[in-house]
Amino acid sequence: MELKRCSKCGEEKATAEFYHERRRVGALQAWCKECFRDRRLADPDRYRGYSTGSLARLKNKIMDRIGGMVCACCGSVHGLCIDHTFGNGAEERARFVDDNGHYRMSRHRRWMLNDITAHPEHAVHYRVLCTHCNASAGKSGSPGNPGKCKIDHTTNAQDVASYQHFQYIAADTFDYVTHNPEGVPVCLMQS
Repeated sequence: MELKRCSKCGEEKATAEFYHERRRVGALQAWCKECFRDRRLADPDRYRGYSTGSLARLKNKIMDRIGGMVCACCGSVHGLCIDHTFGNGAEERARFVDDNGHYRMSRHRRWMLNDITAHPEHAVHYRVLCTHCNASAGKSGSPGNPGKCKIDHTTNAQDVASYQHFQYIAADTFDYVTHNPEGVPVCLMQS
């Protein structure tokens, strides 16, 4: 059994008591797991933005400010994502890549939320779309002209499954159809 000394507490412990170093293959963190836990407990605000739950809460807050928890195109409430209306999502995400090439989603979402809160007029740069409509719109947007969804949401439910966009999903896996206010089926949805 290999041993390593923790640089925080000074104790010599088994290597299994150390987290792996993400940035260096095969390397271990300098502090043991127990010292990391103590640090997180001592300063929870510092580590608040790192859990998936926090990311989901940030995403929900952003969606509330830019249009609510419903697809702006088809009205779906499932599989929602934040779309960059002018097709500049890749450029914006590139600003939140660290020196090691890792995209920092929590930093990006906090920046989006702060930007939209401080400048409500910037909310037009984003919209809430379901994953199907977002994939269909693609990167077709430009300043002043958001990308358009290419799915005909007024087509009856049997035809929707035949679209190229939905070919990878078998029609019998759909559970229900959403309807617009006039009662016309707009999109097949999975539960």
